[in-house]
Amino acid sequence: MAQPPQYLREKNFTDDSGNGTDHSAINAELDRVSNSINDIRFNLAILQADDGRLRPDVVTYDSLDTRIVRDISGAVRADVQGALDRAEDAASRAEAAAASIDITSVEAIAAQIRDDFESAANSAQNAAGSAESAASSAENTANLAQNAASSAESAQESALFAQVNTYENKILNGGFQIDQRNGGVVTSIAANASIFVPDGWQILNSTSQALPVQTLLPGEGGVGSEGCLRVTIPSGLADTHYIQVLTRIEGYDIADWLQGTPDASDFTLSFRVKAPVAGIYSVSFRPKAPPTHSYVTQFEVKAANVEQDVEITVPGCITGGWAYRQERGLQINFVLSAGAASGLEADNINTWDVVNKTTSPQQVDVSASGGGIFELSRVSLVKGRVAKPWTPTNRALEFLKCQRYFQRVQLLDTAYGQAGTWMEASRGHMMRATPTVAVEANSSFNFSSFAIGATHRVIYASMIAAYTGTASINVQILASAEIE
Repeated sequence: MAQPPQYLREKNFTDDSGNGTDHSAINAELDRVSNSINDIRFNLAILQADDGRLRPDVVTYDSLDTRIVRDISGAVRADVQGALDRAEDAASRAEAAAASIDITSVEAIAAQIRDDFESAANSAQNAAGSAESAASSAENTANLAQNAASSAESAQESALFAQVNTYENKILNGGFQIDQRNGGVVTSIAANASIFVPDGWQILNSTSQALPVQTLLPGEGGVGSEGCLRVTIPSGLADTHYIQVLTRIEGYDIADWLQGTPDASDFTLSFRVKAPVAGIYSVSFRPKAPPTHSYVTQFEVKAANVEQDVEITVPGCITGGWAYRQERGLQINFVLSAGAASGLEADNINTWDVVNKTTSPQQVDVSASGGGIFELSRVSLVKGRVAKPWTPTNRALEFLKCQRYFQRVQLLDTAYGQAGTWMEASRGHMMRATPTVAVEANSSFNFSSFAIGATHRVIYASMIAAYTGTASINVQILASAEIE
């Protein structure tokens, strides 16, 4: 039985940049993982039957260690010898008694001797049965050893496969390592505005002041070992203000959780946080838009400006309207700060309620307490009541996942000089929906002379009027299919 091949990753996807992902290399990596797993399954089928037991011909007498056979044989010999010694002693007692008792007594003694001998024989037979049982125990021990070896191999393969399968965590960009729009530069969110900053994450600013937001990578001073979202909360805001960070999960990704049915699964949110003010903060969960109900809960920051890990388990929702396809499946709101008159407080927390609320009545007002920096990282959402250990995802794979919802596309063309010239940028994978497109920058042409559009796979631009310039056309287009 040949040993299965060892899986060693050959491609470093971080060598790729932008849209230059090597899809062939991804396929090759997955093929090697598949070959290794399939060979292990083939070898396991040689040893294990469908009912989970070892196949009859796996452990035989010849496969037992000689020391086990020797120990079993020695125990049997000792038991049999003891039985023979007892029989011999009984015979000696009978001979001694024959000389001093009458025939009737002799016959009685003889009957007793026969009984003792039969008992000794039975003891010998039982000893032989014990030897057989010991051999069976040895076989069971061998089975356990084999199962342990198989379990170790399976655990190793599972660990390797977990490096490729990054989808157990349903949060998109939970390590905040992808920021296609801003590239980590501080972004100022205008008063009473909401925009996406890192991919998959939207910031709501209901205040009257601009709100600085930034994504940080390892080594740039943020919370967490992979990356984080940093929001600087100003002080002195009105008590009607609120600042929230939210993310949305596509219905496809949690369809098997069966929310809105009697079999709805519980789920667990975990994250790392550092807040400028100690106190109670809120997290809420809401289904598809427009939400008909919500689940508001809270967690306590025990010390200001100190990292801490948080786990929140939410019971499955057995009622309400839920989306199971490309629409919003679940929205999660982190409330960073809220004034006493924000109007978002839920009457009931830690229960699914037929209201559209996001905030605990005990939510801290960070602005009233002087403001400061709030950082969020390592966000994970998994099925069940137990959080999974945080595992950083492969950046190249995370980037591909993010491009289902947002892309920056560059269109280049040198065929200028007449109306109707088309430029197209094909994508290798489907976006969630037909994206909304907008021109971000154009190095050599008036924006109003372009018509732009998109399908799920192709972004295109066409000239409305003839272009007589001398420079090549270079159009930067933003394509967004974010979940709203």
